[in-house]
Amino acid sequence: MSFIRSCEAEGGVRFTNPVLDVLLLSMAVHSHTPEHSLESIARRLGIDLDKRHTALGDAFITAQIFSRLLPRLRERGILTLGQAIDACRAVLTANRGM
Repeated sequence: MSFIRSCEAEGGVRFTNPVLDVLLLSMAVHSHTPEHSLESIARRLGIDLDKRHTALGDAFITAQIFSRLLPRLRERGILTLGQAIDACRAVLTANRGM
């Protein structure tokens, strides 16, 4: 998102839509696990990495990760977009002190 935000002025647009980060959601769900890269999350969830490092491949992997995190989020009472955003913010806040 930092790259996209850095291009806002140049493009004359402003992105104000809500953003979910699967890495932060993974940290919220799997706080006991030290690795939260796209690759490590995908491996942990049994997702194939064959098309990694292509725009479409990375987007597909991210969608699969999100899909597989949904039941785990539900188990933790995270049921809405707002609650998921709050969970991401909580992870960010908790990790700022590290």
